[in-house]
Amino acid sequence: MKKLQDLNTRILELALDRKCCAQIMMAIALEDLEIDNPDLIKAMRATCYGFHYGSLCGSLVAASCILSLCHEQYSIVLAPELFHWFRKKYGGLNCTDIVGTGVRDATKCVNLMVDTYYRCFDLLAEHGIEPEE
Repeated sequence: MKKLQDLNTRILELALDRKCCAQIMMAIALEDLEIDNPDLIKAMRATCYGFHYGSLCGSLVAASCILSLCHEQYSIVLAPELFHWFRKKYGGLNCTDIVGTGVRDATKCVNLMVDTYYRCFDLLAEHGIEPEE
């Protein structure tokens, strides 16, 4: 898993490449897991910015997908834990609840991506789960 400085740098690189939150989260996870799947990164675009409607946060959706990618069967336990943590930390699950409407606060979104990305792998470690190959 990337160190904080490397993770922030990679997030910014992907954002400059016009990737959105969910795509960034998935791209970094695939890199860390050494999986090549550009079509999955493309598909994640549909979930960005709360499904382009301000609803369920794309970073949270991507994080749930990452958990399933790491351990498909155990994701049914991990995803609810992730959602509970996320709601408690950010006060909601929807983009509009977290960053409001209109122009998004890029700093808030970057910090959210970093925290949520690390939380995925912390959850796996807390349950003694190694990502599946």
